[in-house]
Amino acid sequence: MSYATVQDYLGWVDVTSAPAGIGRVLDVASTRVDELLVGVIYDTDSRGSPTDLELADVLRRATCEQALFMLESGDTTGAGTFTQQTVGRVSWTRGQGSGKSQDVSQRYAPGAVSILHVEGLTPVYVVR
Repeated sequence: MSYATVQDYLGWVDVTSAPAGIGRVLDVASTRVDELLVGVIYDTDSRGSPTDLELADVLRRATCEQALFMLESGDTTGAGTFTQQTVGRVSWTRGQGSGKSQDVSQRYAPGAVSILHVEGLTPVYVVR
């Protein structure tokens, strides 16, 4: 389930046609937003969508910003954020030839993080 529609994305970036695969990109972008919201508690409907309209708008904007970031960076899957991996004595590198690899700190769109932060959704503090 995506927090944003193709129409939302088109309006956000102010274009008239969507890039190929935008539906999947919005789904992945929504997952990235969810990763940033771990620990945030809010009411949802039966589909898992927020019931608060203001919150739904914040998540829509953050998702569109994350999708734009993913498309502009050329990494719509997140594979480019992990260029080197080591497990035990085995180590491998991937994404080396693309020139668009990012380190893991670039998994999230700075604009999406800003939207969530300004709206008070990050950082999350657990209250006991």
